[in-house]
Amino acid sequence: MILVKTLWDRLKVLTKAGTSGYFTAEEFNSNLYSVQYTVLSILCDNYENSQKVSDALINHIKTYTGSTTAAGKMFAVSIEQSLSNYYRTLALNFSGSELSPSKKIAVNEVGMYSTSPIRKADLTKNRTLYYFVDNNIQTLPKQSLPFSFIYCVKPALAKIAFTTAEDEDNDYLVVDNTNTVNIDFPEGLFNLFAYLMLESMGIEQKESLASEYAQLGINRTIQTDIK
Repeated sequence: MILVKTLWDRLKVLTKAGTSGYFTAEEFNSNLYSVQYTVLSILCDNYENSQKVSDALINHIKTYTGSTTAAGKMFAVSIEQSLSNYYRTLALNFSGSELSPSKKIAVNEVGMYSTSPIRKADLTKNRTLYYFVDNNIQTLPKQSLPFSFIYCVKPALAKIAFTTAEDEDNDYLVVDNTNTVNIDFPEGLFNLFAYLMLESMGIEQKESLASEYAQLGINRTIQTDIK
């Protein structure tokens, strides 16, 4: 868990803002909203490539089991109506003679896969396919099959909140711990959040970000100016 108050204090130091109000709580929370989804998206993209990434997503990974409809639809109506906290698909496995990973294909590839004798879905070879259509997941073959669906959930939206306190001389702001929501990611991602927050404020952090991605085993290209 990353403490929002710690991130707030760190950014104040890094921007040399002190108490001058370089950024407001509203600006901080707006940027943090975007950064949370940026981090989540990057981690999801690299879920199967790095154990460190899988570990960083541990609080956001859920498994949903069930059976597809007779027409091969995973959900009776839509993903969101069945899984209100759904964010991103990470893996889909079908239970035939054994639990086997399903291959994701694009809608425009359905015809090619369906007519190919070596690529089409074949339960005798534990080969299944799936694609997204109409806010649902269509599976191939189009029949009822038991499945295990691994997906990433939306994050609890972190924010900082303040309340007014007073002494004999002044009124001043203090962190409202009741309404502040911390960041539900491991502390090891603190620097990644800090650097992305700084970039959201227009403070370039390309080299620092590249280092943080490398530590996670993520091969992410950071554009640098060529002079």
